[in-house]
Amino acid sequence: MNVDLNETNILQIYPLGLDSLQLAYLALFNNVNLDKSLSIETICQLLNEERKNLEIHYEPWLIHCGLITKTTKGRKITIIGKEYINNNIILFRK
Repeated sequence: MNVDLNETNILQIYPLGLDSLQLAYLALFNNVNLDKSLSIETICQLLNEERKNLEIHYEPWLIHCGLITKTTKGRKITIIGKEYINNNIILFRK
């Protein structure tokens, strides 16, 4: 039996082990150029999450997977991150 996880993902675990908040985090960068960054304060406001929560629980895996990087100006999406969005675009349309 083949089950499409994009359609019936009860656990809300996505490719690379991302959860729904990490997916929402990446979605913020969907229309941001690779050379632009988002401040952590902006990301916190848009996701309605506390900075400490993002930095401890969500960003480490995104960084480990090479999807985002931390800079002095904020967070930037990587080429791998953009490819993840493009390859999983159906997840970002929910």
